[in-house]
Amino acid sequence: MNSSIHQPRTVMEIAVGEYGADVGKVIKAALKKYYEISSRSIELDSAFDDNVKAMESFSTGGKTDEMCKLQKQNEAMDNSSYEEDDMFSKTKPASLVMQFLLLFYRNLLITRRNYFLLCCRIFAHATVATLFGYLYSGVGPNANQVLANYVYLYGSMLMMVYTGKMAVVLSFQIEMESLTREHFNRWYKLGPYFLSVLVLEIPVQIFCSLIYVVISYHLTGNYVNMERFLVFALFCVVGSICAQSWGFFVGATLSVKLAVFIGPILAVLFSVFGFCTRYVDITPLFKWMWHISYYRASFHGILNSVYGMNREDLHCPETQIYCHFKNPVLFQKDMDIEHVDMQSNFVLIMLIIITMYISTVFVLWYKLNKR
Repeated sequence: MNSSIHQPRTVMEIAVGEYGADVGKVIKAALKKYYEISSRSIELDSAFDDNVKAMESFSTGGKTDEMCKLQKQNEAMDNSSYEEDDMFSKTKPASLVMQFLLLFYRNLLITRRNYFLLCCRIFAHATVATLFGYLYSGVGPNANQVLANYVYLYGSMLMMVYTGKMAVVLSFQIEMESLTREHFNRWYKLGPYFLSVLVLEIPVQIFCSLIYVVISYHLTGNYVNMERFLVFALFCVVGSICAQSWGFFVGATLSVKLAVFIGPILAVLFSVFGFCTRYVDITPLFKWMWHISYYRASFHGILNSVYGMNREDLHCPETQIYCHFKNPVLFQKDMDIEHVDMQSNFVLIMLIIITMYISTVFVLWYKLNKR
């Protein structure tokens, strides 16, 4: 016998039919209970009619005592028939906090039972980090390998963006049917549901991002001090969370086929303004995208953490006659990132995250309430 049968299931899981729940048996049991209640009400109605007739017959004979007895019996039947309705009418709905806790617990159960997907995400981040660390091993401190390190940093940001966005782009599409049914039945509000999804998905993405950062950052030799590492990790994580927020919005707005197509296209469009693209070289028609590109803000943040913040001269190997980027300021000037405002970039990313979350909630609310 399957061991999952012995695990506790919530009412919502059984109703939805997840994890092998026999919905047919549940429906049969509900129908049986319904017919039992219906037959009971029919019996009560027939008994009430008989009593009324008896009262009328007794009233003609002047048997007032018998009439009083029958009247008391009718009142007792009425009280017993409405006992169950009174119990449900006095039941209060769960608070928003309790709804959030129950939904979060359900998401934890789903994640635990579908742990293979989580293991794949962790394994993918660790594998790519090891691969990048091997390909760009030791490029961090060398002045003759600045461009190679630049490619590693750009690839790292791409990794954070794509894994953050594509891991959740189909989340609402898969659960939309059950979400529509449960929200229609008023089992919970949209706010606690969305918050329970975020509280589970954000820590998972942070954990996966940190696995990639810790492995690849040290293998490439970029580690200089803890301050630079923390800034690098911070912008990698917030960039990944921002891409995840875009994934939620795209998945909630578009169909499955469009979501898996539009999601990567948007990532490519925003990433164009980070790689070897100076602001002065961008056509005026698209300069507004440079200002709202979360990829550009994150990428400039990790670049400044590596080559900015008053970094000392890089190491130039003795085999090299000349190292043009020995002074990292020269590289910053060539990339037009000499004066990067780290705080403004961080604030921009956080504003985009909040905007995407609010937009996602609005889209879900519209889909659930449209007629």
